[in-house]
Amino acid sequence: MDRLFQTLMLTFSFFSVLEAPKVLVYPQVTGYLGHNVTLPCTFQGNSSLTLGHWLLGSSEENGTSLGVLDPQHGLYIAQSVLTGRVKFTDNLMKGFSMTISDVRKSDEGRYTCLMTVYPDGSFKETSYLTVQVGPETMTILAPEIAEVSATTLLYCYVRSVPPAKLTWLFKGVETGVHEAAYVIDESSHSDSGDYTCIASNDVTGHTQSLTHTLTIEDRPSSPALSPGAAAGIAVAVTLVVVALVVVLYCGLTYHLNTTKGSLGADSRNGDQTYANVPGPTTRGV
Repeated sequence: MDRLFQTLMLTFSFFSVLEAPKVLVYPQVTGYLGHNVTLPCTFQGNSSLTLGHWLLGSSEENGTSLGVLDPQHGLYIAQSVLTGRVKFTDNLMKGFSMTISDVRKSDEGRYTCLMTVYPDGSFKETSYLTVQVGPETMTILAPEIAEVSATTLLYCYVRSVPPAKLTWLFKGVETGVHEAAYVIDESSHSDSGDYTCIASNDVTGHTQSLTHTLTIEDRPSSPALSPGAAAGIAVAVTLVVVALVVVLYCGLTYHLNTTKGSLGADSRNGDQTYANVPGPTTRGV
């Protein structure tokens, strides 16, 4: 008897859990740029549904109302960024799913489905919409002309979600490079030509390519001086040398004159000194 009672209680609890009021959505939904995407929302439970509400955001406080379904008053679609591109199911018994047409990258984000039931109250769950795009907005960043022996970089930028697979071609032949950066070490004339970056997105099924033309040139040599320029430099050097010689000559002459004047003055002073010195005195016997 006890075992039978326990079995019945477990069975009752099991079905009670299954029938507990709950909103059912997909936590992650993937959309494709330019296509339609549906965010399903259904209600699990025996209570009577009285209202369905879709929001852009994670709550009523900070979210934007998209659409409301009231069994008594019908469907109301609010003005929003999705106006003209959103549709809702109009039968709560079949759920309250939302379909966005012509999906844009800006549509990516959180969407909340809120169900109000009597007498249990309101229940909600959130779906996150990821929009797969690309490849698009493709650009190759590289110089048009590079020098021989220099390191040359070509960079392929492309917008894609998920990230695109890249392939580099040189003159139409695969290079084996599948990274965004294509590096040429010690560039030579044979590296001149067309470089093509191909980007493919396996999820969206789209492919895009772009070609860049690179030319490798010799390093510019120093320009030779014209005869006039060479003559001008020679004249300037000569003038500088002459000026230096004149300065040295004047300086040396001034030094010699100064030295000679000093020596003459010292000689005259010496004669006067000796003249004033008294001679020996003779005593008479």
